[in-house]
Amino acid sequence: MMWLLTVALAQNDCLSSDALPVAGTTGYRNALTALRTNAVTYAATAFAEREVFPLRKEARDEEEDHLVMVYEFNNLFTATRTPMVSFREDCPVDRRFASHPVDLIGANLGLMFRYKRVGGYYAAGFTLGAPSSRDTFQRYAGALAGYPMASVGPLMVAPLLGNRMALTGNSAMAIDSLGGVVIDAEVAEVRVGWTATSGLHLSAADPLFGLYANTVLGDRLTEVTQFELGARRFDPGKKVSDTAGHTSLFGRGLPLTEPEEEEGERLSPERLLTGHLVQDSIGGIVDLAGAYALAPTPQLFEGRVGLHSRGYHDRTQGTGGAFRTDYLIQGGVVQLPDQWYYGVEGGRHPQVRAEFQGTFDTLQVHATAMINDPEVLALFPFAVGAFHYRLSVRGRL
Repeated sequence: MMWLLTVALAQNDCLSSDALPVAGTTGYRNALTALRTNAVTYAATAFAEREVFPLRKEARDEEEDHLVMVYEFNNLFTATRTPMVSFREDCPVDRRFASHPVDLIGANLGLMFRYKRVGGYYAAGFTLGAPSSRDTFQRYAGALAGYPMASVGPLMVAPLLGNRMALTGNSAMAIDSLGGVVIDAEVAEVRVGWTATSGLHLSAADPLFGLYANTVLGDRLTEVTQFELGARRFDPGKKVSDTAGHTSLFGRGLPLTEPEEEEGERLSPERLLTGHLVQDSIGGIVDLAGAYALAPTPQLFEGRVGLHSRGYHDRTQGTGGAFRTDYLIQGGVVQLPDQWYYGVEGGRHPQVRAEFQGTFDTLQVHATAMINDPEVLALFPFAVGAFHYRLSVRGRL
């Protein structure tokens, strides 16, 4: 996901917009890592893989020439807490220092066009941080209306702005873009592009069986920044799938820390390596999923069960002019490893997820509400119990 980092000031008049975060603390370091590593690179490529590229063979079942457009907005309230200090002389000394919540807000824009067997894709993420209003209504109203509208312009011109990241005082900004070409080689769809933040983006997918792989290569193409590979929604045939559903089996590697230099040697970042098994649409309505972490600590990563409407997973199919609504309700548990570099103790936490989507022909609106989403907690370990919502609009021309 692409995030917008902003510090939410609590009910303390001394800690106004001129307050500064305390560098060197775990909360401050977590915010920096989120901005520089996870919130930029991973979110841009993950967004493209999740929302912009076709999930299965549906793209070939329709007209080959098409344009897909996706806009997505995320907000994670109180993702972490950062110690802040004010130097205002009119404030009592005992009110100049406090720990305050950090909200993560951000937007993504994606485009993909195809002409016969070739095409191109573009994905961008824009982040802008500023102290949020201490007024609860203004805080939530800005997240629902103001920030989404303000993000559209920068997302459209992100390649012209280039890769930019900044953290000044209690404000943060980051912008990243990803672009490349698409080639339909019959046996697989291949995508090759470049991320402004990290480097080469490689992706391939077999539209018939659901085999896929993607990665980003950084540090002069010698370091695997992130990767994912496996099979997505394998279709064993209608008679079997109507009862047993579809199987997804894949592995994933995400950076948890930034690469470091030690005595002239570059040290790779700490990684979260997980293996996932998902069986969705059992009986047409039930999903089961589990994941095991191989690193940094071998242990069960997550387990969940979901209930959804029968048309929920047919996201790339049109409705022929009719309006359709679908839903998903999901619950389970996520287990996090100890992360000494953040000063975070791991443990098990309940996870809850609810989704609603409305589809009219080839236009789709998707709304998601989450608490303790496993992917979010992997990147933002202080966000235990935080509320996160996502809104997206997807259209096909």
